[in-house]
Amino acid sequence: LLAAWSLYTLYRNEKQIRSEKSLIAFQWFAAFIVLYIANAELDHLTVMSQYSKKKSISAIISNTHKTDFAILWGCFALLCIYIGMKWKSKNVRIISITILAITLLKLFIFDLRGLSEGGKIAAFISLGVLLLVISFMYQRLKNLLLANDKENTAVETASQPGTEDEV
Repeated sequence: LLAAWSLYTLYRNEKQIRSEKSLIAFQWFAAFIVLYIANAELDHLTVMSQYSKKKSISAIISNTHKTDFAILWGCFALLCIYIGMKWKSKNVRIISITILAITLLKLFIFDLRGLSEGGKIAAFISLGVLLLVISFMYQRLKNLLLANDKENTAVETASQPGTEDEV
């Protein structure tokens, strides 16, 4: 809660951040801090809910890292895309695509070998649904951006010297 409050306070005062590069660095830092805290909380919640004398903590955490992290990271990428579209922030959308790419690489390179069948099914179905939702959101965003570009072009053309408005 303290980290979330700190990040919110820093973001609320973003106008005081002097340069564009420091704002971009802050957005990347904040995204990965939030993701790190979410990963730690997921580990704690999973161990607390599944611990028994028959299961070791390392087996529970290993399974969580293979299955649940991919789902968590995909959901976080979806949240970042939503926030990036709402705030009209290109950098936040780039962060979300990067997180989604890292998630897919992690899933295919590291996690597939050790997952159970149920874990594979859960990971692929959830990531498939997330990819469909993200592609739908980007399609919607593309239409909005194209409409805005046409409006901006029309305004710029009308305000150029030598147009009909000045004659």
